[in-house]
Amino acid sequence: MNGYVIAITLVFTAAAFTGLFLLYKSDMSQRRMRRMLRRNGLNPRILDEHDFETIAKRVRHRCEKCQSEDVCERWLAGELPGANDFCPNAQLFRDLKQVGDSPARAGTGSDTRH
Repeated sequence: MNGYVIAITLVFTAAAFTGLFLLYKSDMSQRRMRRMLRRNGLNPRILDEHDFETIAKRVRHRCEKCQSEDVCERWLAGELPGANDFCPNAQLFRDLKQVGDSPARAGTGSDTRH
């Protein structure tokens, strides 16, 4: 009987840690995505605009599935030169920036806040 209790406890503990890790990873992805928008001259509030809901979902999905987290963090911190061609959203950011003075526009400059 004690073996079952221990096994069940371990399963629940593993599930809880997995859930916490996924929440942490999602939060970090959201922060990187917003920093990437700012660094590309776009206002992160675009993600909350109803007109851009479909685009925002696409951006979020790509960012959450991105395998270049380390490169992204280093580029956002200004440690890597050049464009963000590693980013799966790079072309979309360029396209949005060309929209002009839409609600997506923001000031220029990098943002290294976490």
